[in-house]
Amino acid sequence: MKKLVYIILFLLLISCSSQTVQQENQNYVFDLIETDTVSVVQKDTVLIETIKEEEFETPAYYMVQIGAFSSENRAKKFAEKSRKLLNEEVIISFSDRINLYLVQLAKRFENKSEAEIVRDNLKLFPEFQDAWIVTIK
Repeated sequence: MKKLVYIILFLLLISCSSQTVQQENQNYVFDLIETDTVSVVQKDTVLIETIKEEEFETPAYYMVQIGAFSSENRAKKFAEKSRKLLNEEVIISFSDRINLYLVQLAKRFENKSEAEIVRDNLKLFPEFQDAWIVTIK
């Protein structure tokens, strides 16, 4: 009886090893792809990634806005008072989109955190409690 069990086990082992050898000789789908095709796929993938990065461009710069007025005269008065109080260059521009005269510090910030520091320091003055950051694209 023991001999019969050993013979069956031996036959099973032989049959498993022959299947393994046959499987190693099979071609897989990826083995049949030419290398030129692979490089084209990789180029397309890189192109798609590049387009996605361009969609999320960072803004050109940030500015600190200290006021917005409907009248040019009020904007000029506030800008002059701010120049004297802060000893900083202040600019006035008109926004067609919102139909207001904007009073902003002339300094442009490439980094939003730098603009936030300046805005927070301005808020220590009662005149500039409403200062905010504008993103310019």
